Amino acid sequence: MGAAGYVLKKIAADTLADALLKVQRGESVISPKMTSRLVRDFQARHPTDIVAVEPRQDGISPREQETLCGLAKGWTNSEIAAELGVAESTVKAHIQNIFKKAGLRTRVQAALYAVEHGFTDQTP
Repeated sequence: MGAAGYVLKKIAADTLADALLKVQRGESVISPKMTSRLVRDFQARHPTDIVAVEPRQDGISPREQETLCGLAKGWTNSEIAAELGVAESTVKAHIQNIFKKAGLRTRVQAALYAVEHGFTDQTP
């Protein structure tokens, strides 16, 4: 079957329980620290691809682009919300909109999408 999520060994019990419930519902879960590691690894392996690609909008709003940049940095929803000065529920809505507009299903896909399409150079 394969893995449905990745969490670090040093994780709070409530965070682990939340991750398990998400996986049980069919969602993918990945630690924000793992997301930033994956993005760094991708950038190291494909530096010319990243530089050569022009940013695509795909209907993604400027605020959603900023949210996408935070995802690429491996930030949590609450960290993105604090940086953008919005509620965490707003960040969640932005993420769902990004997923729909770009045809994505996971935060990792969104982070890689951000790198591939040049969204990592933006604020936050």
